Amino acid sequence: MSSIERVCNLKLGLMAAVLAVGLAVADVNAYATDRATLQKEFEMTFDQMLEDPTDIALTKKYAKLAVELGDYEAAIPPLERLLMFNPDLVEVRLEVGVLYFLLNSHAISKEYLMEVKNHKDVTPELDRRADQYLARM
Repeated sequence: MSSIERVCNLKLGLMAAVLAVGLAVADVNAYATDRATLQKEFEMTFDQMLEDPTDIALTKKYAKLAVELGDYEAAIPPLERLLMFNPDLVEVRLEVGVLYFLLNSHAISKEYLMEVKNHKDVTPELDRRADQYLARM
């Protein structure tokens, strides 16, 4: 290989490395922007939820955003509040059980998941999902 070819290969390798670093920085910046947007939406949803704490869809949205932000503890209380208003929200009961599971609070999680399994309105899908988490305890 000639010295010109070596220099060209070195330059190509260097350009590829610079491009890879640039893409990684762009990914980090995009993640930070997405995270900031998500955080802002989470805070706005919280304010809306305070105005109407019985809005099931809004409360579920808040909990979903909390989970996306990795804040499982923030997601649980509003969902539990929904269950106080309507204990027959079996899907919400399952989500609370899953959140406690993710927090390694397996005793509480098991209570919620067993309530799902024993609920009169449990669907086969919800029953299956509850079984998946119970099997992992």
